[in-house]
Amino acid sequence: MAQHPLCLKLCEGASMASMDTSRCRYAPHHLVPTPRIMYRTPRINLPGLQRCRAESGTRASAVAREIPAEVSAAADSLESKKKKKGLETDPAVLWQRYVEWLYQHKELGLYVDVSRIGFTEEFVEEMEPKFQHAFKAMEELEAGAIANPDEGRMVGHYWLRDSKRTPNPFLKQQIDSTLDAICNFAENIISGKIKPPSSQTGRFTQVLSVGIGGSALGPEFVAEALAPDNPPLKIRFIDNTDPAGIDHQIAQLGPELASTLVIVISKSGGTPETRNGLLEVQKAFREAGLDFSKQGVAITQENSLLDNTARIEGWVARFPMFDWVGGRTSEMSAVGLLPAALQGIDIREMLTGASIMDEATRIPVVKTNPAALLALCWYWASDGKGSKGTRSALYANNRESLTVTVQEVTPRSVGAMVALYERAVGLYASLINVNAYHQPGVEVGKKAAGEVLALQKRVLSVLNEASCKEPVEPLTLAQIAERCHSVEQIEMIYKIVTHIAANDRALIAEGGCGSPSSIKVFSEECNVEDLYTEV
Repeated sequence: MAQHPLCLKLCEGASMASMDTSRCRYAPHHLVPTPRIMYRTPRINLPGLQRCRAESGTRASAVAREIPAEVSAAADSLESKKKKKGLETDPAVLWQRYVEWLYQHKELGLYVDVSRIGFTEEFVEEMEPKFQHAFKAMEELEAGAIANPDEGRMVGHYWLRDSKRTPNPFLKQQIDSTLDAICNFAENIISGKIKPPSSQTGRFTQVLSVGIGGSALGPEFVAEALAPDNPPLKIRFIDNTDPAGIDHQIAQLGPELASTLVIVISKSGGTPETRNGLLEVQKAFREAGLDFSKQGVAITQENSLLDNTARIEGWVARFPMFDWVGGRTSEMSAVGLLPAALQGIDIREMLTGASIMDEATRIPVVKTNPAALLALCWYWASDGKGSKGTRSALYANNRESLTVTVQEVTPRSVGAMVALYERAVGLYASLINVNAYHQPGVEVGKKAAGEVLALQKRVLSVLNEASCKEPVEPLTLAQIAERCHSVEQIEMIYKIVTHIAANDRALIAEGGCGSPSSIKVFSEECNVEDLYTEV
């Protein structure tokens, strides 16, 4: 039986979104470029869902490359020619505009209404060269063009929905075999064929997913949108490094920790946030007298640190993250499909919906391409620069908005929405000359975080060595920096010391944090074993 429509309204500037929540349950917020989604979730009783059926097929997304001079020239002219007028208020004119610009996908039961965005025909005409460039870049991307020049990587999350589109047979075999393995594993877990060793129930009852960023947001969205009221396995997420938050999730499991399947998701296998979560979970298992390896599942790149750890320790299962799938577009990979399947969600239907939407968003005509319509509106609303502005009201208060409606919240429609926003983000990025699949800033951030963690390890080692002396030797910041061979990083060492002191891993013997030069610090305990551990 059809459910009430799902309505997502995006305000001009793409900085905030609000929902008509009286008749809808959830919106795919993590795939909108910048908006925050504010939502309430009235209960919708979805029909019973099967996990794996029907053949899948699918695709989506684009990449920005260097924009040709003639296209850039056209973009420059937009600033002078795109004069925003007051919003239209004549009901007859608005109705005509609504009829002219309404997009409908009958098979998916999806509508996109951009009539309340005030772009002009002149603006649409001026944008045509940029869109043709974006469509071309998208076509090249789907054919296997290198999208991340630093890492020499393709971007192929759309192949996950239609493996026949892969550039070589090997990739197709990887995709197909992984999907089959996910379906079989989920079935064995749910049926009790694969059992936890220490649970009184004789089957797994909970899933604890440990990941961050794209490895968490997609699965969380799908769980909120599609999980039945009484799923075969209930799911929880550890998606940050907050110790209190991690402890809370583990505590909520209580005795069901013994029947919890833990999914650890990290493409590189060395993401610090995910590793911190894993270490906390493993600690909880040890304290409960449980063997983590008999309840752990890894989703990571082949031969990564996490993959090798899971293989050596004999975890329950390992599933691949492909090099050509980025974290933010990984929902249709094992990252999103395994957690969904374990909740009884029909993942093949999700893939089918995404595939159908991919076909619709490959059409190189703005007016009949729903992803292009979204990108067009975002460009208009952001002045083509990503500019933002808070919007507290919609068209009735002279604010532009667009509406995306799905008639029924099902695995197929949710898969379609994921694909729609993946493609729209790729097209929009191309319009503003940004490579949506290249993230040097993120990689630099990870490297910087890794360097700080390495320095912290050296600081703890130096403090431990000084605390093992008789008598204990409190150290100044300058002494710590010298012994760490990091005199130039004394400010960061000060911040590390204040952090570990606040977490009871060091004691301030003299001075105070408000006067860094007066501080003397030592470890609370001497760990003799650490004296012989290489830093």
